[in-house]
Amino acid sequence: MRHVHLGAGALGLGLVAQLTAAQGVDVSVVQRSVGRSTERLASLVEHRGYWRVIASNNLPPDRWPSNRVAITKAFALESEDELKREICDPECRLLTISLGEGGLEAQVPLISTILQERAAQNSGRGLCVIACENTIGEEYAKLSQQRFPEVTFVPCLVDRMCSSPGIAPDGQVRVDTEDFGSWVIQRIDGATEFIESSFGSDGDIEFVDDLPLRRKQKRWLMNGPHLTAGIFAWNAGISRIDYYLDGENASIFRAVQREYIEAFHSSNPSVGLEELRSYSREVLRRISAFPMPTSKVLRRLRPDKLEELLRTGNEIIVKPSSEYLKRHHHQPVMLTLGIHTLIDLVDSREYVEL
Repeated sequence: MRHVHLGAGALGLGLVAQLTAAQGVDVSVVQRSVGRSTERLASLVEHRGYWRVIASNNLPPDRWPSNRVAITKAFALESEDELKREICDPECRLLTISLGEGGLEAQVPLISTILQERAAQNSGRGLCVIACENTIGEEYAKLSQQRFPEVTFVPCLVDRMCSSPGIAPDGQVRVDTEDFGSWVIQRIDGATEFIESSFGSDGDIEFVDDLPLRRKQKRWLMNGPHLTAGIFAWNAGISRIDYYLDGENASIFRAVQREYIEAFHSSNPSVGLEELRSYSREVLRRISAFPMPTSKVLRRLRPDKLEELLRTGNEIIVKPSSEYLKRHHHQPVMLTLGIHTLIDLVDSREYVEL
C-alpha cells in the first residue's frame, strides 16, 4: 500500500506520517515550497526521512529519545503532475492531509481535479481520503459530500502535541513530540477494511464506530482546557504553557478541568465520571510534561486568524459553558473567565507573533 500525505508540518510529520511509516507503508510526503518550508522540503527530498524526538520535562534535552522516520519520497505541492501520478497510482490507497484549515481550503480545487482523474481510471481499488485537522472549512466539507467512484472521505481525530519542525545539526528535519499519540479513524463498511488490515494492531491507530463521541471528548477535555489555560497564560505573560501548570497554577487548571468534565457528562451521561476524570488526569500529565510555547497554543490569536479562533472558541469553550449552565443553572466560573479574557485580548490586540 502507498500513502500520500499533504503537509510536512508538526502534525503531519509528528503523528500521521510517523505512524504509517512505522507500519512499513510506503509514504510520500508533499509540502509547499515557500518561505521557511523550502529548506524543510529540500532536506526531506535529500534524506528521505527525518528525526522524531520525544521531548519531556522529565528528562534533560540531551536524553530525549529519538527515532528516524523513513519515507519513500518527498516533493513539492506545486509539482501538480507528480502529485496526480502519485494519487492516481492504484497502489495509493490512502491520502491524508494536514495543511491547516486555510491551507486545506486553498487546495480543494486541485484535490477535486485529481480525485476525478483517479475515479475515471476505474482501477477497482478504493482510496480513503482523510483530513487530519481539528476543524475543516466549508469548501472541504462540500468536497467530502461529492461522489467519486472508489473514493471514500473518512473522518478522523488526531491527538498529539508536536513542535514546529526544524533542521537538526546533521541537516535532517527534526520534529519534537510528546510521548502520547492517537489517530482515531471512523470505520466505514466496504471502505476502510483494507487500510485497517494494513495497519494491524498498532495501539496508536484505532478504528472505531463511535467517532463523534470520541471527538467531542477530545475537543472538550483536551483541546478546551488546553486553549483556556493558554488564554490565562498569555494574559499573564507566561511564555510556556507547561510553566503555567507548574505550582499553584495547576489548581487553576484542575478547576477548569472540573467544569469541562461536568459539562461533558451532563450531555453524555453514558460516559462515566471516573472515566472522564482519568482521561483528564492524563491530559494534565501530558500538558505538564511537554515543553510548548504559549504562542503555539494561541497561534490563531492573530488578525488573519480571528475567524478561525472564534469558531474554535465557540466549539470548545462557549458550548461547554452552555451545557454547564443547563445542568447547574449558573455560569461556570473558570470557563466564563476564559471567554472574557479572550475577548479582552482580542479587544486590546494582544496578538501572537509566530
